[in-house]
Amino acid sequence: MNKRGLVIGLLVMLAVITSGFTYAFWANSVEGGTSTVGGSIVIGEGKDVTTTFVVTNEDNNTLLPMVPTGYQVALESTNVVVLNFTVEWDAEQAGADGVQSTLTLSALTFGGVAGFSEQTEYTALFSAVVTGGLTHTITEGVPLELEVTVTFYAEPANQGIYEDVANATLTLDITFTVAEILVP
Repeated sequence: MNKRGLVIGLLVMLAVITSGFTYAFWANSVEGGTSTVGGSIVIGEGKDVTTTFVVTNEDNNTLLPMVPTGYQVALESTNVVVLNFTVEWDAEQAGADGVQSTLTLSALTFGGVAGFSEQTEYTALFSAVVTGGLTHTITEGVPLELEVTVTFYAEPANQGIYEDVANATLTLDITFTVAEILVP
């Protein structure tokens, strides 16, 4: 009877240990590329331009991995990456110099995780917010500084998702559209 009690006790302890194990996503990370995100985007006459950004964060020339909110460690990891870039509208239409129009950012879609096929899988973990909203006034020939904040706000729900995301290269596609204008 003692052996049976010992075996049952060991099995209960094993069950508690394995069920209490969390898939420590923060031990791995979403890896980015080797360069910082930024740069310039030039949009021609009333055209759509879709640009893919690799979501990375460098601090003192060290690439910081993204981890879920609450698990970041100063100078070692981050849960937020801020993408800064310049958008310039270059209308080739005569008389369009200095004209204003509306710039719309759309199709903010994540990519880069091999096991994900739907945006809902990404948005369950990550968010992208454009400072000042998705619509901005843009002046032809005048650079416009924009900022997008990407946050890794939730831990993966299970080991399968964790394995898909761990060490993946997270990307963000953004479509920029300038409203067509009529110049007399």
